[in-house]
Amino acid sequence: MSSTVGDLMTTHVVAAFEEAGFKRLAMSLRMNGVSALPVLDADHRVVGVVSESDLLLKLAAPDLEEAVFRGEESDGPVARDLMSAPAVTITADATPREETGPPRSPVVRALAMVAALVATVLFAVVLARLTLTPSYASESLTHVNLRPGDSIRAYLDQPAFRDTVKQLGGNIALGVPFGVLLPVAWPRARGPLRVVALTAVAMAAVELTQGVVVPGRAFDIDDVILNTTGALLGYLLLGRRLGRAVHQPRRRWQRRRAGTDGRPHPGPRLSDGRAGER
Repeated sequence: MSSTVGDLMTTHVVAAFEEAGFKRLAMSLRMNGVSALPVLDADHRVVGVVSESDLLLKLAAPDLEEAVFRGEESDGPVARDLMSAPAVTITADATPREETGPPRSPVVRALAMVAALVATVLFAVVLARLTLTPSYASESLTHVNLRPGDSIRAYLDQPAFRDTVKQLGGNIALGVPFGVLLPVAWPRARGPLRVVALTAVAMAAVELTQGVVVPGRAFDIDDVILNTTGALLGYLLLGRRLGRAVHQPRRRWQRRRAGTDGRPHPGPRLSDGRAGER
């Protein structure tokens, strides 16, 4: 006899109301060790889901720092503004296969992964040609930069706006393929933190190689930061969707233990500390 969602689900759920602010949502995700929160309306109905990726995408908004990080949470975004909606729900008597949807075809997954791997190899070749080609003319002008922000400020101070766009945009663009291809080529790389970490390691290795063996090139920590930023943007804008389309969603089923003695289950814990009603 196959298990149902009710047999596998966890019943102590962390949730948030629509009016919960950005900082409260971020604290709830971190303190409870979850990657997403269901969002409830005033009648305790699930109306959406807010995830780490939703928060990271909003974090790029230019006005967020003033509204949130100075403590003015009432002026910042709330769960209603950040959540993905409508929420996809399922009954407790459904099977896990129904919850996760039909399995992806192994052939389609294999083809997608091979295509992503080939694209990654081609991108690596292009990246090597762009970053590991000697530049003898600028050999006397290059210097190592280990202070984050120094080179970025120098790029912004360029007299010609075109040069600023070329330096900043070029470094960001170099990282975008990592965020798009990694979640497809390597299922374990899905997730913004993993994409950022892998990109940072790869680009730091490239920069070290530049500084050690390539004439006219030097290690620059700001280039690694800009490359990693590009990877994060690529993941949030496209890589996350491609990864979900190709690979089965990651599920962390936890077998239910509470309530076996016949006592009623507690409702969801809300991000403001109140207990939800069943």
